[in-house]
Amino acid sequence: MRWLLADPQIAEERAWKQHVVAATDRWWQAFQANSGNIATSFSRNSKFDIVQFMHDNLGRLHPDLCWEYGPARHTENQRSGGHRLVITPEANHWLRPVTNYLLSKAPAIPNWEFYAHRPPESVDHVYRTVEARRHVKVQQAGIEARIGRNRKIDLLYTFPKENWTEEKAHAVAFQITETLMGEETLDTWIGGIDVVDAREPGHRWLTLDRGQSLVASLAHSLREQLPAQPLWRIDKGQAKWSNYQMEPERDWPEYPYRSDLIFGTTCDFNLVEGYLSGKLFDSRCHSRHQEIFCYLKIDATEVPDSRRVDFRANLEDPLDAALQQEQVGGSIGGGSGLMYSYIDLSLTHVNQGLAIMRKVLPQCGAPLRTWLIFFDSQYSREWAGLYPQTPPPPVFAEDDEE
Repeated sequence: MRWLLADPQIAEERAWKQHVVAATDRWWQAFQANSGNIATSFSRNSKFDIVQFMHDNLGRLHPDLCWEYGPARHTENQRSGGHRLVITPEANHWLRPVTNYLLSKAPAIPNWEFYAHRPPESVDHVYRTVEARRHVKVQQAGIEARIGRNRKIDLLYTFPKENWTEEKAHAVAFQITETLMGEETLDTWIGGIDVVDAREPGHRWLTLDRGQSLVASLAHSLREQLPAQPLWRIDKGQAKWSNYQMEPERDWPEYPYRSDLIFGTTCDFNLVEGYLSGKLFDSRCHSRHQEIFCYLKIDATEVPDSRRVDFRANLEDPLDAALQQEQVGGSIGGGSGLMYSYIDLSLTHVNQGLAIMRKVLPQCGAPLRTWLIFFDSQYSREWAGLYPQTPPPPVFAEDDEE
């Protein structure tokens, strides 16, 4: 279900927005009224049922929101015995915009801090968390970090004193990563997480206490290597364009997202490959200018194959010119599929860019089934139709299960 781009003219989406707003207000009223009881619930003698309270109040907003209490992180709150509350959708990344809204409405409550991601923790805390959640004790661990594909950081672990199954070792490695690096770094920057034998040559193992600074340094390095200007400002005549081909499954009745893509071209192959890999995508890995990467999906079923390139160019060129003129974005590539044509975009102002699209593209004959869709995992349920009567885009069956 859309949140940021929900259409108030659609009853279901209007009801969803009203539900979130009302449930958010009720949640913070309940929390503020019970903040003292919540703080004392962490003592053994408390009779306040914190689990039931969270279920009855936060759970009503959405059952997939997870929560975790802990000590305050800011020094002044630590001194006064303050607390923190993390509210996160965990793997339900499409709920991130809703979570951000929820936390943006948090009242100022003395000695309380609120976060949208589990924060990075100390090594001692990491070991305690692994024992509590994975039911094993880590006697010794080594970590190695490398820059991987698509501007992500790959992590390798070794546990030389353990004799775990491969499944258990990987579960522990993931738990260490989430707890040591923090949930936001995990979702944004971490690519692969693997476990190897300590005797395998060619590795430079570090202790876990050096892991946070190592990953932070690599992430900083990756950002420093990004272009000094937004990607949409690229000189298209001087850019190094890359072509790529896909082999989509045929004979589907519909093709969600870019699943019908056959051929594409891009000025940033890492960006497109990162999205097509199916792993978590975050625009911050590909720009330091607050760009949002997205694409237009355009119904081309009525366009002969021989005219597909011209069809897309007749839409892309005037749109790119209009976006560039207003300095809100531009085109950065495109592609052709079995049923659809695609125009890849970089936008610095989504709403302004969408308004321009809705003005320019109808004049160019864009079809009814034209949608703006986003690369970022947290915006995977967000979309906008070109026309008021544009139907929802096709989605995979599991995306309908909310």
